[in-house]
Amino acid sequence: PPFLDAGKVRLSPDATRRRAHVSSASLEHWVKACLSRLRPKGHLVLIHRADALGELLDATRGRLGGLVLRFVQPRADQPAHRLLLRGRRGSRAPLTVLPPLVLHGADGRFTAEAEAIHRGAATIDWGLPDVPGQQTR
Repeated sequence: PPFLDAGKVRLSPDATRRRAHVSSASLEHWVKACLSRLRPKGHLVLIHRADALGELLDATRGRLGGLVLRFVQPRADQPAHRLLLRGRRGSRAPLTVLPPLVLHGADGRFTAEAEAIHRGAATIDWGLPDVPGQQTR
């Protein structure tokens, strides 16, 4: 979903860019809309601002289970700026917080994991067992 609240940012003059970045609905509305399209036992994956964690947990409470959180940090010594969330409809599994995905090393280059993801050689590691017929890594 769009990450930004209209009242808290300078809006882009480009309408397409504005729609892509600035929310016109609440995060709960976005989650409900996504879930209306999700099959039973289907997975929902979102990326959002790390500071929206509370709102994300509120929006998914009672709707998704088995939540897996993975924070995304620009560098190992910096706070997370994004959050990856994966949940399963109908699951009652507990919340899991995985180690962060660190994008850049001290030299400013992508870390090995981020480079592999960026180049399409790997996908996000959710720390979950492989499920036949589903890509989980």
